[in-house]
Amino acid sequence: MSDSSSPSPPKLSEYEPILRELLCLCGDQPGPELAQHERSGVPIGVVRLLAAKIDWPTVQLYTQFGIAPHLIHARHDIKVQGLPCLLILEFIRTLRLAHDICARSGAENFDVDHFFGRWLRRPLVALGEQRPMDWLNCPSGAAVVRRTLSAAESGTYL
Repeated sequence: MSDSSSPSPPKLSEYEPILRELLCLCGDQPGPELAQHERSGVPIGVVRLLAAKIDWPTVQLYTQFGIAPHLIHARHDIKVQGLPCLLILEFIRTLRLAHDICARSGAENFDVDHFFGRWLRRPLVALGEQRPMDWLNCPSGAAVVRRTLSAAESGTYL
């Protein structure tokens, strides 16, 4: 018998504002608000929402970020902390760059999130025929991916 007075778990759509906030905070000059997210953690619901937006299986993002498998079925509001949290924020910073590039290009009605998810899976010459997703398991690797993405925008070959 369930307790009708206990709150229901948050819906995934309720994490959209948090993801939007993180996309804004993950610019070139992180401030105290982002540091607060780094210290307190990122809700697992944000990871699930990211997976849906980039059209990846949730378990693949969990593996990518080093999130413990037992959290696959955890409540959306459970927070991911430590290195997995930092990797999530680096991923969001990289996604933010993809959004910025698209905005600067003037493209309208373009599904940046879906394109980004596909781009991450493609081997790139600039990364030694490795996939960008293979570099996103550490903060410095994420920086390499962002540099590669920026170079692609300018037409520069690394």
